[in-house]
Amino acid sequence: MFHMPHIRKNAALPPFKTIDRSKLTPNGGLVFLEALCRRLNLWDQVNQEEFPRVPHQTLGIRQNEAVIAQILFSIARGGSTLAEAAMLQHDPLLLRMVGLKQAADERTLNEWLMTQTESSVKALRRLNAKQVAVMIQDSQVVGTGNNHRPQTNGELDVAVREKRWAISEVSSSARDRLNSNQLCWRTLSVGPFLCDGLWSVEPNVGTKCAQTKEFLESHRGIWSDRKPYFSCGEIPNGLPWQDLANVSGFGLWTAEVDEYTVRDNCNFDMHAKTNKWVLAKSRDSLFEKFCTAFPKASSVEKVPGVALIARRGLNAHGIAEDRFLLAPSGTRLSPESLFARHFGIKAVVHQVVEDLNLYWPLSLAGTAREAYYAIASLAFNLLTALKLLLAGRDWTVREVISGIIATPARLSSSHNRDTAIYFGTTPDWPADWGELIKPHIS
Repeated sequence: MFHMPHIRKNAALPPFKTIDRSKLTPNGGLVFLEALCRRLNLWDQVNQEEFPRVPHQTLGIRQNEAVIAQILFSIARGGSTLAEAAMLQHDPLLLRMVGLKQAADERTLNEWLMTQTESSVKALRRLNAKQVAVMIQDSQVVGTGNNHRPQTNGELDVAVREKRWAISEVSSSARDRLNSNQLCWRTLSVGPFLCDGLWSVEPNVGTKCAQTKEFLESHRGIWSDRKPYFSCGEIPNGLPWQDLANVSGFGLWTAEVDEYTVRDNCNFDMHAKTNKWVLAKSRDSLFEKFCTAFPKASSVEKVPGVALIARRGLNAHGIAEDRFLLAPSGTRLSPESLFARHFGIKAVVHQVVEDLNLYWPLSLAGTAREAYYAIASLAFNLLTALKLLLAGRDWTVREVISGIIATPARLSSSHNRDTAIYFGTTPDWPADWGELIKPHIS
């Protein structure tokens, strides 16, 4: 008979000693994130943008830089509320290490968010997209979600996905303002990064179409020199395929819009002006089948431009939905393999929300919520880049916070010189990081 060994807690506790909080921080790994921000020249870019100011003398002349940095670093250490962001006031060593002279209280942070406008939210989204463009170039792997794959022939995954919240999940105050049943955050991800996001309440087909087109027109330069795969939950009727191919930068279609060859037994309306694809209903024999369309050519190998693949299936709620994938037509992967790669893993937007616990900010109103989520997107992208540059592991962002950020640092004073000692294993950072980190840790 197998007997479990007796496992008991050690009753003999080691001696306990307290250290002045000004000489110790539990989040010493944020120094690497600050080094990455300076490497990207992020703070100078922030100061070049116009943001509304709030009256707060102690935050200095670079108030927007200070507030954005405070919220960003709070999110990056696992904080999910403004109250937690305000707690940075009680971590003086951390403030020194990340270059903040003063931290704002919760009221000031909330006031700053509430004063943001559509223009300043666009500035935050633009800042985030700029960093993604640089980080895509720096990253050694591309892909979507946690299943990063080695960069192959310049391939890059581009996806439009959305996160919806039922109003029952939103605070009562926000619920009154929305006066609707569903809140939607529609996003564009490029590789493992969240590039952009737009908010709407119960979006219709026209809204989705406009948001998708804005994403692709604004950010196509990020993948212009790559071999992109574009996937989305639907291609709205208002966005014809020709337009989608053009604004996506997926190569020129050499055939007229009506000249397609359809394979895999798919229903295809050659005469419709906008909605070319007629997908099967749930009871039809074509349900859950893959349908592929190419510009006309004598063989697949000679087809120019891109191939459009579609599939109708059931989502997690048992509701039939369409999924589309634009892929370089020369790809050798089967539709099944392509769909598994792009739709069979957790979408980046869901990683952002879950890893950073972004549920409290739903209680914020309009532009305040949009501003917070734009800063959270930036925090997620910086943590992802940190993982790719330093960790070299297939970690989630939540694991990056636990494994790198939440590592203690202690202040050591010798010969009138202060040094912050990092208690983790020093990562093998890129050569040009030496001078960025050197003043902060030894």
